[in-house]
Amino acid sequence: MGATAFQKGLGAVHALSHPIGAVYGTPHGMTNAIALPAVVKFNRPAIEARVELLAAYLGIEGGFDGFYAWLIDFSRALGVPEKNVGPWCGSRSDRPSGKNGGRRSKCWRQPDPADQRDHQKAL
Repeated sequence: MGATAFQKGLGAVHALSHPIGAVYGTPHGMTNAIALPAVVKFNRPAIEARVELLAAYLGIEGGFDGFYAWLIDFSRALGVPEKNVGPWCGSRSDRPSGKNGGRRSKCWRQPDPADQRDHQKAL
C-alpha cells in the first residue's frame, strides 16, 4: 500500500516501478530501467516531437524511431532484461506476495502499456 503514496505526480516509469518492486522485490533502479522502453513507446504520441529534438541534439539519426532503437541497444549493453515469458514468471500459486519474503526475485518483466484495470488485476 505504501507504493501508492508515491504515485501522485510521478511519471509513468517511476510510478510503475514502485508497485512492481513491491510485488517482486526488484531493485528500484533496475525496475525503472525495465519499464522505460515500454513507457517511451506508449507515450510516443505525446512526446514524439520532443524526443526528435533530443535525438537531433544527441546526434542520433532517425528521430523518434532512431532514439527508441538507441534506447533498446543501450539497455541491452547495460544488461537490462527485456521481457519474461509471463507476468508472474511461474504458476499463479508461485506468485510472490508483499516484498517477496525479503528475497530478491529472479523474475524480471518489462510491463506492457496498461490501464488502471490491468494494474489492479496484476497487483
